[in-house]
Amino acid sequence: MHRGTLQQTGRDLDIAVVGGGWIAVQAPDGTEGYTRAGELQINAANQLVTGSGLPVIGNGGIRLSFHHAEKVQIANDGAVTIRPLGDGAAELALVDVIKVVELDPATSFKSTEGLMRTNDQQPLPPMLNPQVRSGYVETSNVNAVEELTAIIGLSRQYEIQVKMMKTAEENSSSAARVLQLS
Repeated sequence: MHRGTLQQTGRDLDIAVVGGGWIAVQAPDGTEGYTRAGELQINAANQLVTGSGLPVIGNGGIRLSFHHAEKVQIANDGAVTIRPLGDGAAELALVDVIKVVELDPATSFKSTEGLMRTNDQQPLPPMLNPQVRSGYVETSNVNAVEELTAIIGLSRQYEIQVKMMKTAEENSSSAARVLQLS
């Protein structure tokens, strides 16, 4: 699978998964799905969610939530730490580690809501050494100019094929008329 490039955002909650990992999230139906969209935020219920509002799952198998947190930080291994309100600036508390998994393309598929899923719908175990980049997001792996150029090229090839088939049909009709005259 071709991956996008990493773009620095400067936001503490933005993460980009380095390599082939996928972030585990709770899908709308309550099952586990996987995404590489790392524009994370904290919702009104104090949960860590994706930009589309799906709760992020930790290695503990539960949604990551923070109550009374002054600051939330994500380390390069996916560890989520908070600085509780009122405590000293040096005291950080580990909440959990963002669950990052490896997907096998042969046993996974993209669902209608845009999440990757396993064929058996069973949660995958977390990666042993996940690598994320805090303050970065992964850009699209599609180059719009290249795709538009490819579409135009395919359209022109189609037009040429249609003209060739029409010419072949006309030649066939002309040959049939010549044979009828003889």
